[in-house]
Amino acid sequence: MSKISENKQLKVDFQKEIKLALAFLQNNSKDNLWGYNDTWIADADSTNFVMLSYILNNVEINKNTFDDWLKFQKDNGGFSTYVDAKNLLLALDDTNIKNADGWTNSHNCVSAVSFYVLAKYNQADQSFIKLRGFFNDNLESETRAYWWTSNIYTYYYLAKTYYLLNDEKKLSFIFSKIKSTQNSNGSFSDFYGENMFYTGLALEILLLSSNFKTEVDKTVGFLVQNQYKDGSWANSHALQVPNAADIVPSKNAFPIATFGMDVRAKEFNRLFSTSTILNSISIYDQKYSSHPLN
Repeated sequence: MSKISENKQLKVDFQKEIKLALAFLQNNSKDNLWGYNDTWIADADSTNFVMLSYILNNVEINKNTFDDWLKFQKDNGGFSTYVDAKNLLLALDDTNIKNADGWTNSHNCVSAVSFYVLAKYNQADQSFIKLRGFFNDNLESETRAYWWTSNIYTYYYLAKTYYLLNDEKKLSFIFSKIKSTQNSNGSFSDFYGENMFYTGLALEILLLSSNFKTEVDKTVGFLVQNQYKDGSWANSHALQVPNAADIVPSKNAFPIATFGMDVRAKEFNRLFSTSTILNSISIYDQKYSSHPLN
């Protein structure tokens, strides 16, 4: 919902859906926070996106929510996905799983989204200053995504944050990284090949500047050529679930599955890919078209 809420055109087009989604979120918190679904324990990243959606729709964030969310921030400034290892092991409910250090460690991808949330919410808060220092010191090395199959995900939220902060030096570094990974046909890939989700994210990153019109047009052309007749795009299976004990995900290829560890989560109904691409193409249309789509 955050992508739709941030896009002025889509926010109008999906006004009814946003209202319903906000009502669902408000009625399904878990002790002030949110989880991956309504049967699972709360985590920092799910709460990231709820808070971001609240900010973008002018919904007040409860102080208890903010304070409890900050408990996921580590001493180094980064954010972990889960904070209570004992509670996490109980939720996993598998006697073969003895160690959850990987899932309770600081994660760059989660931290990047938290950075964006704090930049939108309160740049004066000490937690923002601490997290900004984390990425300022480690931008070139601290971009590997934990839960995602490409670092493009982490770069995406860092780019949006540095754009908001007018940090041209950091943005230039990210632009260079993204531009260098574009395929000759305009697409972008993860470890497994061309990926619609990451192509959509990369397109929005490049659209933050007006210096990449050639690259942007090539990517838009690729996406238009690969759009389904119903308007959607192919599933990307971009979300991965590393072993709970692994602080650094295995480099082995993960199979697609609906449960388990060391797997890629099956994307249902092409939701991640389609919403991401719809947003980026809408931004492209608003930026370059003399007659924006209605």
